[in-house]
Amino acid sequence: MMVIQSYCGVRFYVLILFLLSSYVSICGSAPAGNADIFENSTRPEIHILQGNIQGVNLVTRRNRIFFGFKGIPFAQPPIGNLRFKGPVPAGAWNGTLDGSIDSPPCPQLEGTVFIGDEDCLYLNVYTPRLPTGDNFTLLPVMLFAYGGGHKTGTNNPKRWGPQFILDKDVVLLVPNYRMGPLGYLSTGDEVSPGNYGLKDLVRALEWTRDNVRYFGGDPNQVTVHGGSSGAACVHLLTMSNSTNGLFHRYILQSGNALGLLFPHTKTQSAKYAAKLGEHLGCPTNTSIALVNCLRTFNASQLVDTTSVFTEWFVFPYVIWGPSIEPETEEAFITDTPRNLYARGMVRDLPSINLVVRDEGIVFSALFLNRQDLINEFLDKLHIILPYVLQYENDIDNMTVFADAVKSYYFNNLTVDQNIIFNNFSLFLSDLTVTYFSHKTIQEKALHTKSPQYFCSFNYRGTVSYSYFFSGGDTVNMGVAHGDELLYLLPGPKSQFGPPGYEFSEADWKMVDTMVQLWTSFADTGTPTTLDGSTTWMPYSRSLDNYLQIGDGSDTTLQMKHGYSVDRFRFLDELLAAVNLH
Repeated sequence: MMVIQSYCGVRFYVLILFLLSSYVSICGSAPAGNADIFENSTRPEIHILQGNIQGVNLVTRRNRIFFGFKGIPFAQPPIGNLRFKGPVPAGAWNGTLDGSIDSPPCPQLEGTVFIGDEDCLYLNVYTPRLPTGDNFTLLPVMLFAYGGGHKTGTNNPKRWGPQFILDKDVVLLVPNYRMGPLGYLSTGDEVSPGNYGLKDLVRALEWTRDNVRYFGGDPNQVTVHGGSSGAACVHLLTMSNSTNGLFHRYILQSGNALGLLFPHTKTQSAKYAAKLGEHLGCPTNTSIALVNCLRTFNASQLVDTTSVFTEWFVFPYVIWGPSIEPETEEAFITDTPRNLYARGMVRDLPSINLVVRDEGIVFSALFLNRQDLINEFLDKLHIILPYVLQYENDIDNMTVFADAVKSYYFNNLTVDQNIIFNNFSLFLSDLTVTYFSHKTIQEKALHTKSPQYFCSFNYRGTVSYSYFFSGGDTVNMGVAHGDELLYLLPGPKSQFGPPGYEFSEADWKMVDTMVQLWTSFADTGTPTTLDGSTTWMPYSRSLDNYLQIGDGSDTTLQMKHGYSVDRFRFLDELLAAVNLH
């Protein structure tokens, strides 16, 4: 296979690896500080099925005291013979667990530096109040799955702060789950069927069902939500029989499972596993020999193998991710999401599906001021496009597809370079997230009766993920992938804007808006606004209606109709012509 290496030097490549892998989710943290510890109060202590746990007192944005219980094991450490296997429930502990300690992330690269520990299957629980008696009213529960391209992420509150959401009466859980080869390596057979990260999320939901009432949460009112690849995981959770009854509503934010990247076929998964084994000197003649050999390596040796699979620039960006499993009782998913949707195998639950206006910035920001890279992409589009979109197993006629994409999005290469860059970003938006998110909600409407809500986040505040994706460029590139999470789950200030910035009055209004919409949906299944001035109507295929959240610096909410009609009609016709399957 051809490897194109003319794009840049080593220093730039290392910078890009750092930017892409250390953002911890494409949605990794937001710029409004962390929840402060409230010292002048007795630490909360409760008893759950595994034993006693002592938490910590925290303070919300609006100075409400709430309780955090961090580092709770929900599965046994997936080490030794448990590596490349589904999670095993954690047992009880002796004494009192100290719930003030952050757990380590699962193994991953932060830039080019290995971080994390295989003993990582812990979750955090945040609650505004604890049960006080038999008449206590249990609160709605929200479980968040972070993103990160299926290869980075953490549940650390410095990354995903609870202090915005906990101003409302909800219980929030954030679990760690495995990623990269440790989370998704599959041999395409029963030896290592894969999807361990997804199975970790199932185990976290089972733990939630069994334990959340002790924190004041209602196990019969669980909303699972995720951003980016975390949203794709959530979407897959809705298609697996292993999650029946474990959650009751869901929210997809800038991610879905109907796109081109995943799940891998069994054949493709086996090919990647064998390539990793060959790189590390393992036998690949049988799956058992390969997996037993891979278990002898340190986690860092398995994770630090990106260069083995890179073909051009940083692509294919995602190697390890969800895969189709053999038919067994323990299987998470055994058919493609597109096939499942075509057969009407869609979970009939209330849902929200969000996209942001300029999803493609997550990748196009890497090409800012790199016209040489864009030119190389356009010159060698037929070779490079399959690496960028990873569609070689999804369509039958790749040449027709590449020709049509180039003709539609790049029909005039003599125009201003800014126009070419904007079209490049638009192309990435459509074919990595937006088109398939819209298709998800359209297809679900054919098979279910529960209300679903579609929205486009178009607000551009003081800061943006584009600052991070571009390595600190302050140019306003638009509304970037992950920007809505800045107003839901805050973290370090330094990553999303220049030193010294503060949230504007409009930014804080957007915090109030997003928290109200998301938590009201978790509470009732219907997202409502603070003042009731705008009614978010459930999606209708005939109306193609959606809520536009903001417009540039304006925080206004508006119901609109007809989302990207012309572009999506083109993609409908093209993908039918090349037999997307």
